[in-house]
Amino acid sequence: MKKLFASMTIIIVLLAAGCGNSNKKASTEKGAEQTTSKATTQEKVSANNQIAEETGEVVARVNGRPIYKADLLRRTLDEAIADEVLYQEGLRLGKDKKFQRKINDYRKRLVVNSFRKEILDKGKDTLDKTVTPEEIDKYYNDNIDKYIHLVLQRISVRSKKAAEDIRARLLKGEDIDSIKSRYKDSKEGLTINTTRSTNRFNSYFPVKDVGEVSPVINRDNRYQVLKIVSINTIPLGMEQNAIRYSILALRRGQLVRDYADKIKKEQNFKIEILEK
Repeated sequence: MKKLFASMTIIIVLLAAGCGNSNKKASTEKGAEQTTSKATTQEKVSANNQIAEETGEVVARVNGRPIYKADLLRRTLDEAIADEVLYQEGLRLGKDKKFQRKINDYRKRLVVNSFRKEILDKGKDTLDKTVTPEEIDKYYNDNIDKYIHLVLQRISVRSKKAAEDIRARLLKGEDIDSIKSRYKDSKEGLTINTTRSTNRFNSYFPVKDVGEVSPVINRDNRYQVLKIVSINTIPLGMEQNAIRYSILALRRGQLVRDYADKIKKEQNFKIEILEK
């Protein structure tokens, strides 16, 4: 009987010890899981902060968002913090939504400009080709209007009717002094002055000859008529460098357009032109 009691006592002790070890093991494993989870979270936060801070030295944080030293510019740190607080509150209130179009446009420009730079870098050989004298001559002659500067007499009055009368008289050959005398005492407020046009008014003269008269122009609540007094054409020699840069700019534009055309074909882009 004593032996049986002793045996049972040993078994109970062993079971108790086993339960204790089991509970201790479970507790240890749970603690290890919590430690691992906490460590993982800390690692993620640390990793995110590290990525964010790669762009510069962080001088403060607002709700975890970094403020960089480079962002201070001429602002104090207090001003930068105030701006960040207002920015975050503005986002919370949805104030950014009205700027979404501008944000999208800015993002588009960044992407496009980056892509354009890659294209132009790859096409450097094409862009570096020498601009030939023949190309310069052709550009000059094809765009001769850009190099014709007109000296004009500008007659200005208050009413369209008076401007049309003045234009008709100029077309018949009446001189400016006669027109000035005719309108001297009128209420039209006639003014006459000479202006040098750097091709701003060229489109009003299909034929650019001395004595040509423009249509009536409505500008600044007055009506004007222009008459060509003399014509100055800028010589090719004075514009060669400017033309060379213009040709290089055209090359760059063509290179980008050609690349875009290639993408359109390869990716089967659908283009719809709704209005010209």
